[in-house]
Amino acid sequence: LIEKVMDMTNRFRMLQIDRTELVCLKFLILFDAKGEKYTNCDYVRIELFITDAKQKSSQFMNRVTERINHVLLEYINQTYPEQNGRFLQLIMKLPELASIRFVLIAQN
Repeated sequence: LIEKVMDMTNRFRMLQIDRTELVCLKFLILFDAKGEKYTNCDYVRIELFITDAKQKSSQFMNRVTERINHVLLEYINQTYPEQNGRFLQLIMKLPELASIRFVLIAQN
């Protein structure tokens, strides 16, 4: 795990990710609705409530994710106009970052 984190840290250093980009990436991982799991309940009424809450939560998470993606793209276009593929490079790092998050959660 430590080697994986160090390897990823080195790759991020090579990209020279700034603080604003890092914060956006952290929020994209935080608001990833696909990572959420909900427990099943035996009572139909509670299941319906949870299903409704899950749908509303997922819609909210999707809106937040879209907004953060837009902010990150605009920031990169203004700050690094000469680096056309920078946004894509950062977005492609998200699964790797998320996998470390899940490993850390599983160890606790």
